[in-house]
Amino acid sequence: MITKQHLEELKSKKLDGLYAFLRTNRDQRDLLFILENLGHLPAFFDGDVLLPFVHHPSAGVRFWAVKNLGKLESPKYFNVLVEIAQKDNDSMVRREAVSSIGRMRLPQSQSVLFEMLSDNDPKVVLQAIRGLLVFKEDPAVRAELFKLTAHPNEMVQSVIRRELLNGRITRTSIPHPVSPSFMQDTVVQGDVREVLKLVPDESIH
Repeated sequence: MITKQHLEELKSKKLDGLYAFLRTNRDQRDLLFILENLGHLPAFFDGDVLLPFVHHPSAGVRFWAVKNLGKLESPKYFNVLVEIAQKDNDSMVRREAVSSIGRMRLPQSQSVLFEMLSDNDPKVVLQAIRGLLVFKEDPAVRAELFKLTAHPNEMVQSVIRRELLNGRITRTSIPHPVSPSFMQDTVVQGDVREVLKLVPDESIH
């Protein structure tokens, strides 16, 4: 079992030994320990040694492999991270891939991050927003982000208001105490998932 001290020695003095250990070790606990405790990586760290682990059966191993690839901020791994963000079956791994793409600050990342704004996982959406905020002076980026002011997730709305609207809440022309006449003094029995489709947006205080 490798220790943190041994890992630091390998990282600072014997990177080839660390690479060899990663390439030959198949114990999942050892892999997780190493990947989780790599910490700061030297600029010349060979990220290729991490590539086999982005498809590992363990979501934990995949997560830490992606996180460490992201630390390198190298365009070389951009396409790998895009594929993981789009296709991995674990939400945490996908979020980390989107976060890593955002940290690269590459112009070509914008189209990928735009796609992630419509993801079903709000936390993936939030990571995409963070990546795009670097480019928020770009009118096309602002236009895409403004669309999220009506996002169903309140956290997403809050981030957009704070970053693009200086905390302002957008208002509609309908006074907030006013409801449509068909909703007044009415009790409805039904499936809320169906009934709410009939209720206009911004019609309830």
